[in-house]
Amino acid sequence: MTDLFLTLPFGRSLEAEADYVGLILSARACFDVRECVIWKKMQLMNSKDIQIELFSTHPSEESRFESLQKQLPAALDIRENCKCPKLSAFDLEKRIRAIESKFETQKMDDLLVPIKIDLIDGRK
Repeated sequence: MTDLFLTLPFGRSLEAEADYVGLILSARACFDVRECVIWKKMQLMNSKDIQIELFSTHPSEESRFESLQKQLPAALDIRENCKCPKLSAFDLEKRIRAIESKFETQKMDDLLVPIKIDLIDGRK
């Protein structure tokens, strides 16, 4: 029981901090931090698996996505202050709808390939 109420929340807190640090480092390295939308893909892929955050060492994909979305404006400011190249237009809501639509029309195996490509080179 000690693990459940003391260790696991601490682990989730560290994971959330790691997400934030990763977002900031990515912004400073001039990556397109708007691509944190990958957590939406992960959320959709795991939507059939019931994940109760209370019993997990990691935040849920939904929590991660929501948290990163809140932190995104600050990361974009950091990116701009680092004199990174300008980013192309990006409609987050449109991107999310496209991901959800793709998820609904494809098999799970078909979704894994684009995610691997996104992780390797950041392409859409």
